[in-house]
Amino acid sequence: MIVINNENMIKLLLLLLLNTNSYFMDYIRFEHLLDKNLSITKEAIGSDFENTLFSESFYYISDKSIKKDFYGMEYNSLSIETNEKDTVQSISVHFPKVINRQFYDAFIKKYGEPTSIFVIEKRKVVSETKSNEGHFKKSDIDLREGTFEENPLFIIWKKENFQIKAFLRHRQNMSEITFSIPLD
Repeated sequence: MIVINNENMIKLLLLLLLNTNSYFMDYIRFEHLLDKNLSITKEAIGSDFENTLFSESFYYISDKSIKKDFYGMEYNSLSIETNEKDTVQSISVHFPKVINRQFYDAFIKKYGEPTSIFVIEKRKVVSETKSNEGHFKKSDIDLREGTFEENPLFIIWKKENFQIKAFLRHRQNMSEITFSIPLD
């Protein structure tokens, strides 16, 4: 006999809402995990992810042969920021490549046109440091509104209950998408 109490029913309904059908693929609806307890988030992201290396909020897949798909881009790590009550405030999906046009177009179909796209207009190196860890530069940058074709630094979607920020690091060939509760 299966007993379904209110708590289990809520968890079941939430897990059903987390996925959306796009191109016959199911993707986690990270925005539905915001403002929920971390335990629900851990259930939704699955058992492939661990959080033993860095901090309690960084989840990664230790088996590098396992790749997760998110709108046509592969990823194997997430970072989750919580408040003092373990309520999820933001979730970032880390990609080992720059977001491509296919991803961007699929993302627009789901979330609509972005609110803002910022491209670097001017970059001024303030300082440089070389060490055993690498070569580091501190720069001041001026941003302007632009388009996806201009290799943006940020793309932002502001929704009623959440926001999405894409951070594209073209020189490092990596990017991340962060779903968060708006601070405004």
